[in-house]
Amino acid sequence: MDAANRKWIGTTNGVWLISADGKDELLKFNTDNSPLPDNQITDIAIDDKTGEVFIATLGGLVSYQGDAMGLCSDCDGALVYPNPVKPGYDGPIAIKGLVEDAYVKITDITGTLVFQGKANGTQMIWNGRGYKGERAKSGVYLVFSSTDLGKEKQVAKILIAN
Repeated sequence: MDAANRKWIGTTNGVWLISADGKDELLKFNTDNSPLPDNQITDIAIDDKTGEVFIATLGGLVSYQGDAMGLCSDCDGALVYPNPVKPGYDGPIAIKGLVEDAYVKITDITGTLVFQGKANGTQMIWNGRGYKGERAKSGVYLVFSSTDLGKEKQVAKILIAN
C-alpha cells in the first residue's frame, strides 16, 4: 500500500496499481509496456518519504517514481518542482510537502480557478493544464491547499514561462 492507500499488486503477469477503494485499475506494468525485466513479481516495497516503488522480479530489480508521498516531518511548507516552469516543458509539476490528503486549488494571479485536485499522501501532481486541456499561459499561479476541514493551510507560487 502506498501513502495514498492505493494497492500495488504483483503477479506472474506484472504489476497493477489499484485505487484506494479497490474499484479502479490506475496503472498496469509488464514487460511489454515498461522496463520490467520479467513479469514474475517477487516483491514490492515503497519508500513513503519519496514515493519511489521498488519492484523485484525474477529477472532483477526496477524502481518507479510514484506520485504518493507520506508524511514529511522535516518539510517547511509546500515545494513546487520544477519552478519556474520553462518554455517547452510539458511534464508533471510536483507540489510536495502538503498536509496529508490535502485539497489543492491552483489559480491564476487574478484568482480564477485553473485546476483543483487532491494530494496523494503529501504530494499532488499537476500536468500544467486547465480543465479544458489547454496549457497554462505564462504567468504566476497560486497554489492553495488545506485539509478537508480547512485547517493546516499552505500556499505556494508557480511561475510558468511559455
